[in-house]
Amino acid sequence: MRQHNEQLREQIINVAQAAFSARGFAAVSIRELAAELQISKGNIYNYFTGKEDLFAACIGDTAAAFSTTLTAMEAKYTQAQVDQTTDPDYFSNIEQELLTVFKHNGVAIDLLLNCSNGSALAGGAVRLALLTKRVTAAILRLNNAYPGQPKLAAAFAETFASSLINSLQTIIRHQYPTAIHETTLDTCITLFSNGLKQTIRSNS
Repeated sequence: MRQHNEQLREQIINVAQAAFSARGFAAVSIRELAAELQISKGNIYNYFTGKEDLFAACIGDTAAAFSTTLTAMEAKYTQAQVDQTTDPDYFSNIEQELLTVFKHNGVAIDLLLNCSNGSALAGGAVRLALLTKRVTAAILRLNNAYPGQPKLAAAFAETFASSLINSLQTIIRHQYPTAIHETTLDTCITLFSNGLKQTIRSNS
């Protein structure tokens, strides 16, 4: 009996993952999922307290791991400000940690960053973009890019950070095979880093 229950629970999660991925959290209802599974809504509620609980199950441990990684990255940035760090590589190393965030658990990260609007788990992409903007601004400042033009430097940092996060979100949306996924992510970060270096050379 337990094996049957576990199989049904996994089936509910699989169908829900596909629905959340295709339509986003807000557009999916328990009623629609029950109809697709050809079971009653009550049967779904036997396993999950509601849509939020089901969405969290679809993401699994990835939400907590993502939050922990992002908190650690934010702490490194904050500590660098306190210590008045003057090594640009310190901030570049923070950005490299983005790769580990996006390279693992592709489906769950996609749900978390692209499909979570309206859920209790929303906001990860915004938080990540804000940290990337701050790190980019710190790199520009330490390299004396856009001297005497703080508003221009801030605008560049925000635009570049948003472009990077949007690109990363697009890559995980496609759910490429693992080798292509990782190579594309590496290339995306390389393009970001090279573009940042070129901008620094041109505006220092």
